[in-house]
Amino acid sequence: MLCPRCSQQLTTLAFDGRAALYCERCGFADIEASHERDAPASESWDDAILRFRKRAAGTRCDGGDGDDGG
Repeated sequence: MLCPRCSQQLTTLAFDGRAALYCERCGFADIEASHERDAPASESWDDAILRFRKRAAGTRCDGGDGDDGG
C-alpha cells in the first residue's frame, strides 16, 4: 500500500497483536484515533459562581484584611 501523503511504500508495524501502517519518509501512521472528548464537560461560569455562593453562604467574611474586628 502506498502512503496517501507522499506515495512511498508503507511499512507495517506490529505490536501486541495489532498492526498499523507507517511511512518512513513522512511519518504518516495509519492508527485509529478517537476524536471524541474524554474529559467531562467543563463547568460554566454561572455554575461556578452558584457553587461558590453556596459554599460561602455559611462562612463569615472578615473583609479580607485578616482583621476579624475584635
